Amino acid sequence: TLSCSIFIVLLSEKFSFLILLQKKYVRIVEKFAQKSNLTLDEALDFFYQSFLYTLMHEGVSDMHCMSDDYLADELIDEYKKRRRS
Repeated sequence: TLSCSIFIVLLSEKFSFLILLQKKYVRIVEKFAQKSNLTLDEALDFFYQSFLYTLMHEGVSDMHCMSDDYLADELIDEYKKRRRS
């Protein structure tokens, strides 16, 4: 039926977006690790506990539209602020 087809298309689009978002997470974490001299494990651990991840995961402010470099720099700023406190 038409409603079933529409549901499948919408589900497929959502799934595709989630895959692209996961790939963006990988690129951000790699850049963050490189710029901060952290291991990938350390960078990934911090990323998933970060405010930036929460914003991106919840779709707030279209953070996913920002460049990877910008987001990695934002993550660095958050990391530095946490280390100081």
